[in-house]
Amino acid sequence: MRGDFLAPEMLTKLSDNSDASKATRKGIFSRLIEPNTPAQRAQQRPLAPKNMPNLYSGIDPEDRTKYQYASLTPYQYSLMQKWADGDFISDWDGEPVACDFSEIPLEKQPDALNKAALTGCIGGPFFPGIETTYIMALAETYEAPCRINQLLPAGHMTELMAVPWQADYVACGALWWPAQRPVSVQTDAGFESFSRGIQGYSGMVKYWNELGFIVQEGNTYSEDERGAIP
Repeated sequence: MRGDFLAPEMLTKLSDNSDASKATRKGIFSRLIEPNTPAQRAQQRPLAPKNMPNLYSGIDPEDRTKYQYASLTPYQYSLMQKWADGDFISDWDGEPVACDFSEIPLEKQPDALNKAALTGCIGGPFFPGIETTYIMALAETYEAPCRINQLLPAGHMTELMAVPWQADYVACGALWWPAQRPVSVQTDAGFESFSRGIQGYSGMVKYWNELGFIVQEGNTYSEDERGAIP
């Protein structure tokens, strides 16, 4: 299927650096938004860029009066350019098999722990942000790679986040970027909005504890134990 990058036949094509797959590679690369593409504020339209990732804009950490679309970093983008050009080693031999933590060499275990913690994060565009804000993109935030400056005051990393947290929780169901919560859920009536019936930020503050749980039933995931929401 077109766009199914996990299909074996697609992976074979994407890992081929010959001219036979060049059109496919170039086509995918052409859909990537360029780093540092200027954007409007999130409250303005149109919000979403035409290219991937199809995400709403975030603040430019180097100039906080401007906004930019979420994108790969310039370095990542340059690697994708090389891939599109066929300038890579075609050595894909299948998805790597996860190993037990104890099998990782001791000197590589700290990096593995960092990766495990960061894998579940949404990350950029960091404004307004989910885990934290554009503070994460500022050089002065760090004293070493992946090490926050210990001289920063308490609460510094989250001081620009939504208060209460339910504000971002309701907004991220439809705005900004892929949410770290259910958006459309399977119910007895079919697929419905996870936060249906809740109106605005104050409504989420009042009724968040009435939202349902998503449980596995056979091969499907369905909503269960939803409370009384008007």
